[in-house]
Amino acid sequence: KTIDIQTILGDVAMQRALKSLKECMEKKDAAVCGLAGDSLVKAVQQAPTHPDADKALHNAAVGYEIAQRYDSAIQLYGRIINEYPKSEFVGKCLFQQASAANNFFEYDKALENYRILADESRFSTYENRTASIYNAAFILTNLQDYTKAISYWDRYSREEKDQAKS
Repeated sequence: KTIDIQTILGDVAMQRALKSLKECMEKKDAAVCGLAGDSLVKAVQQAPTHPDADKALHNAAVGYEIAQRYDSAIQLYGRIINEYPKSEFVGKCLFQQASAANNFFEYDKALENYRILADESRFSTYENRTASIYNAAFILTNLQDYTKAISYWDRYSREEKDQAKS
């Protein structure tokens, strides 16, 4: 049996980084969480094909948010979308990026991500799908693209009625 030292070192780096994340989540301290984020990013650099690499980047982004390093968090969400497109975290990453873009008046980028979440079938059960439909409708209305906005407002109305019946 051959031993792959890189795989072992990647596992060790990931385990150590996850310990620092645990401390971050317990203390909610900005400095601790920033360091946890840094260690998780380094672990992924060391082991980009690790089975938990996408989760590590997601957790690093959460740590950066607690540390109020929002630009770093948004960059990591983008990495997850691009480097791990089948990740369970892609929906959340798209939503977080859209929200940040909207907050910084980058409406085209926000709209692009909200429409992906609203329109693609792979996100049909995503928890923020209805919010994404609403946000797409709202931005399209503000951009005065009423023809496209009306279909999203109609979908939003139907989604809300369906949820009220549940």
